[in-house]
Amino acid sequence: MALILIVDDESPHRHDVKKVLANEGYRIISITDPTATWAYINRLEPDLVLLNGLSEQFQSFEILNDIKQRSPEFPVLVYMVKDNDAVKKLKQAVALALFEVRFSRREKRSPFIGSVRSGQVQNSF
Repeated sequence: MALILIVDDESPHRHDVKKVLANEGYRIISITDPTATWAYINRLEPDLVLLNGLSEQFQSFEILNDIKQRSPEFPVLVYMVKDNDAVKKLKQAVALALFEVRFSRREKRSPFIGSVRSGQVQNSF
């Protein structure tokens, strides 16, 4: 199952998000120190990073910018959770993002799709 790295300094929200996503079967690693984000990405190679957009301790969009400068295609969601309804919506957004990640990775590995995109359909099989 997919590995998700959560970067969130707000314990109640981090706990709620972690619990809901773990119940969906995702493997979850959560950190509170945003300066460690890139080290965790390099070491664990998560499928998705979730950033708390309402953090009072760090600027989520600065972390997002850093990740995108280093790896433009790396999947990141910035979330803002204020209640349980928002956690449920985040769960749906995570499922969609991970579907897109899996599809994108499969597309890059497929010689047929790669050939169609480059306009060279012959000799694809």
